[in-house]
Order: sequence, then C-alpha cells, then structure tokens
Amino acid sequence: MPLLHFFISKHRKLDFEISILIRDLANVPLVSGLYYVKWRIKNASHASGITERAPINDHCIFWNHPINTMAQLVINKQHVLGACELKLEIFQELSGGKETHSIGSLTLNLSEYADSGVSTRRYLLDQSKFNSTIKLSIRMKPKSDVGTNFHVWVYFNRLNITSLSFFFRHCHLTVIYLLIIIS
Repeated sequence: MPLLHFFISKHRKLDFEISILIRDLANVPLVSGLYYVKWRIKNASHASGITERAPINDHCIFWNHPINTMAQLVINKQHVLGACELKLEIFQELSGGKETHSIGSLTLNLSEYADSGVSTRRYLLDQSKFNSTIKLSIRMKPKSDVGTNFHVWVYFNRLNITSLSFFFRHCHLTVIYLLIIIS
C-alpha cells in the first residue's frame, strides 16, 4: 500500500477483489520457443508474478493462468475511482532459456472494469513487431462498502473489439463528430 493511502480518510478507500485470467496469445508469426508472461499490478496485495512457459501451437500460445488478488483503490473528491495499473510483458525463450526476446507488452487500467462483471476481451500488444493479441478475462468485485458512489473513467486509446462498440453505443453523434475533428 502506498504511503499516501495513510493520509486519506477511510470512507474514500475501497477494497476490490481482482480476478484475471490470462487466456492466450494469438497471431504470433513465430514457430519455436517457449513463451511466458510477467505481470505486475499496482496497489495489490499479490503484486507480481509469472505464467508457466508454454509452447506455440498453430501460431497461438495458451496459458489459462489465473491471478487472484486484492487491491485498495482511492476515490478522489470528484468521486472518480483511482487507477489500478496492470502491466503485462510477453517474452519468447529460446535455446533452453539462454536467449530471451520481448514479444510485446500491455498496460491496462483495471479500475475501468470495477463492478462491471466479467469482461473478456482481446487486446493488441504495445511495443510489438507483430499484430499479436492477448485475450484476458477481468473481474473487479468490490469487497468493502459499496454504498459509496464512484464513477469510472473509460479510456478509448486501447484498440479492442468491445471498446469501439461500447463507444458508439453510448456516445451522441455530436461527440463523435467533435472527436473526429479534434483528431
């Protein structure tokens, strides 16, 4: 827990149970090696780990690796839930572990998934030479008093299939038009 959390009143802190399933990596144009994912979650009780090493099969790697932890998030004075960053780094291991190459990374704000049930999505990797996508299932369930109202900011800078459809369903055409003009 960050030192700053000690100076924040108790009613502005919420505990969340975080469940993540790292399912698979698809569209990998390589044919050999073992692959693994290093993960880190800020503000979590079990903050980092690594998946098992898995071989590639038909340009896909399957892990189905569960992550279960608790995190304490802060609600600011505008009732917006603070960030909880998940960082994934995917690596390829060759020659029995003597060579390691980065395939790509992904950074997500888990607070976007607060109290929304289970979300299963496929994400395009950042800092990658390939158009590989990683499939994650995410659930953030509040464990503390949910009587506290909070808002969640949803950022649309990440390319995933469901965020674009969500954006077009929930935004007025004027806002879409303004975003296109600004871009």
